[in-house]
Amino acid sequence: MENLIRLIYQTFYSFLFLPIFSLIVKKKGYALNFFERLYPRPSDNKKYIWFHCASVGELNLARPLIEKLKDNNNILITVFSPRGLDYGKKEFPYAEVIPLPFDLSLSIKRFLNSYNIKLGIIIEEEFWFNLITYSSKKFPLLSVNSRVSKSSYNKYKKFYFFYKYIFNSFYKFLVRSNLDFNYLSSFVKDNEKLKLCGDLKYISSIPKKDVYLDKNNRRLIVLASSHKGEEEILIKVFLSLRKKYKDLSLLIAPRHLERVKEIEKLLKEYMLNYSLRTDTEKIDKDVYILNTLGELSGVYKYADIVVMGGTFTDIGGHNILEAIYYKKPVVVGKYIHKIEETVNEFEKVGLVKRINSEEQLEKILDNLLKTDLKINFSLEEAGKKILDCYLKEIENLIDK
Repeated sequence: MENLIRLIYQTFYSFLFLPIFSLIVKKKGYALNFFERLYPRPSDNKKYIWFHCASVGELNLARPLIEKLKDNNNILITVFSPRGLDYGKKEFPYAEVIPLPFDLSLSIKRFLNSYNIKLGIIIEEEFWFNLITYSSKKFPLLSVNSRVSKSSYNKYKKFYFFYKYIFNSFYKFLVRSNLDFNYLSSFVKDNEKLKLCGDLKYISSIPKKDVYLDKNNRRLIVLASSHKGEEEILIKVFLSLRKKYKDLSLLIAPRHLERVKEIEKLLKEYMLNYSLRTDTEKIDKDVYILNTLGELSGVYKYADIVVMGGTFTDIGGHNILEAIYYKKPVVVGKYIHKIEETVNEFEKVGLVKRINSEEQLEKILDNLLKTDLKINFSLEEAGKKILDCYLKEIENLIDK
């Protein structure tokens, strides 16, 4: 039965997925690395710990593990996305970084025969049929920071006849949250194969870039990773709050920098003066626009309150942990399906406030501006415990 499913899967993969993937890659201007993916080149006979990551986000999640293991092990990294591949080669110069082979029997067998792998680590939800089922026959395979979204859960349940071969191939799942654990327990019958370690985002979210900002003795609300429509919501609330708090400024960090001109136009319509990060480090206007890449995590330390974008429009939210690291109160809207578990956890300790309307938003922001929060929590300490859990499981397998 497995061979029949493999045949049907490869037919769909070859004639549906591959042409679409190739067109998307070409449209975005990246190299497909077709021949390297189709027929991976032979390697030396070094023994490798192999990490597979979908793209940039997963590479960042894996980084703390890779950094800890690289001194005593050779590291091999496969990356699915072309953008992630470029990033991986730049960020991990000590590792062998290659594109993920096509998920065809020929390509995967060639890859597995080309590298002497002693342990495989799949980051998050990269469940490729041939990659997983063939790899597990040659060495132990770990799923790390395992996650299952609600939509994925419904998909796996509906097509369990297919996915059971993938789930049964893993030696163990090291899971990021209770919700993911419960979802996976429906598919992994042996609970000994499931272990709750916590989310690696706790470690990867610790800011690494020091950013300088002159607050000019002003209170600051940071609207982080905002999407279209969210800036206007915050502007209206900000205008109302500023009547009470004369020293209040708003920092807007749009998720997509190509929207900066659109935000500038909106601010002019509301007759608000503003400055751009690229023009000044000093906040001396009503609004400060962070029109640079890679600085948001370092800006959070200057915030009095963080309002998380992607939660007031149907996006699902973005990473709140970088703000949590600095013990900044985070306000989220009702669209939190991508970060619900994290929101629930930090709502309990008082660092996250959830709202459903603009009226509620103004009330919560007002309360937070006049309250000095005392939070007894360290993201760094929590991250260390999580990292230790993952490393213990990985090192036990390496030593076997």
